[in-house]
Amino acid sequence: MGSRPNRLRWAATQCQLTRTTKSGKAGTDLSKTVTIPAQEIPVRYETDVLVVGGGSAGVGAALGAARNGAETVLIEQRNHLGGLATGGHVSVYMNSNPQVHGGVYNEIVDRLTRRDAIYERTHQAMDYDSEEYKWLLQNMLVEAGVKLLLRVRCVESLVEDGAITGVVIDTLAGKMAIKAKIVIDCTRVSAVAQAAGAKLMWPEGAQAALVQYVLRNIDYGRLIAVMREDDDFIDEPWKHTVAPRGHGGMGFWQWAFLGGQERLRRAREAGLLTFTKHEIYHFGMLDSGPGRIRMLPWLSPDNPLDPVDFKIQQYDPQAVSDLELEMREHCWAEFEYLKEAVPGFKAAAMDATADEVGFFATRIIGDYITPVQDMFAGADYDDSVEIASWILDVPNGKRFDTTLHDIPYRSLYSVNIENLMMAGYHISCDPPTSATVADQPTCISTGQAAGTAAALAVSSGVTARQVDVNRLQELLLAQGSKPGRRYLAPEILKEYADEAAWMREEMKHRPNERLY
Repeated sequence: MGSRPNRLRWAATQCQLTRTTKSGKAGTDLSKTVTIPAQEIPVRYETDVLVVGGGSAGVGAALGAARNGAETVLIEQRNHLGGLATGGHVSVYMNSNPQVHGGVYNEIVDRLTRRDAIYERTHQAMDYDSEEYKWLLQNMLVEAGVKLLLRVRCVESLVEDGAITGVVIDTLAGKMAIKAKIVIDCTRVSAVAQAAGAKLMWPEGAQAALVQYVLRNIDYGRLIAVMREDDDFIDEPWKHTVAPRGHGGMGFWQWAFLGGQERLRRAREAGLLTFTKHEIYHFGMLDSGPGRIRMLPWLSPDNPLDPVDFKIQQYDPQAVSDLELEMREHCWAEFEYLKEAVPGFKAAAMDATADEVGFFATRIIGDYITPVQDMFAGADYDDSVEIASWILDVPNGKRFDTTLHDIPYRSLYSVNIENLMMAGYHISCDPPTSATVADQPTCISTGQAAGTAAALAVSSGVTARQVDVNRLQELLLAQGSKPGRRYLAPEILKEYADEAAWMREEMKHRPNERLY
């Protein structure tokens, strides 16, 4: 007989969730509880760095850790990597400028290009084949020696003396534990942090949800012709075509805001769009293959939700299910409207819908919370490890360009849970600023920075907070990354600053739109 497997004692727990929704639907009152007997949970792996979540940030983090010598495990709830970029069909790099981002991101673009998997480049956007992307990311992680566990979910964080030591995962074989010296939360919904008791930040006011779907059999010729004839098919603020870097109109996404938000609103009022409880904001982009377009509707709640509602929406299983059902119902209603009302869609057919609604709420609080003032000022930090490059991205036409700003290392680890790191959308910044770090190039790059820092912490025998930032910046530069605005060419900084100034001047002439 072999030796007794390493096991982790999991104490008896009382399952209780006391939050209830305003609707008072059956099943939302969770005051009743059950007691789970004490369990011994097998330890599946013990590793240096554990990355939870295999989206853009998780891929960057795993590669950053493994390529810098750390034994690395990545777990992902889907059966593939890429997150919303692949399963969600959001297969586009916004602000794809290789002169701003480098490292892993540029390597991915180079490899996609060699495989002829990038099918549209318009100014600062780049569309790619999502199936090729899945395959490429898998190969890159395997080549780097990352241990991949797919179709498993983190259900508990292990915390001892204020430091995270691993997670419990749910698998078809039952619960198992993974022990790690550093854990990087790349789940977008802060699943590891929430379970660990890390301090989280919630937005105020309404929060949008998005879901992508793919249509085929589109008549491109008819669609392009009518959009050139009638700019009412392009919604504000995208009618302008002279922004310094080409943002807006048919010079940025050629099929931005098909039908226009105002047209959709009129269709709803006229009863042509039968399913809608929310304001609608959407655009379309080319997809790989002839006659295919990806549609991305955002739904913004009519009535603001309070922070408790956000917690329910993000974590309560019934609320999550209701949102998934609602968004799919909306996709089909909008599809029927497009077939009837928008030229070029008459023969369209539904090809695919996203496997998950994108709902963005939490951020994990770090030693520093990047404020909106720093974002608009184009802040520089001594401990910068990456550059935020996307624009303030808000539904309902409230969209503003911002200049490039640094991302400090202090925003990549938890303020109260030692050795818990984060990358991607939910790094430590205030709600408006979070939009500027949500694009895939920035997510990949914050992941690479966090993974490299985690490997450095392990090799140095220190905590994530104690990492030598100067040494971290040297490692990132050696990997081709650009850990701060000071590493960019002056002409690139001027280009972005000119566009920011142009957009802000434009916004002065737009009433009823909020500029932070």
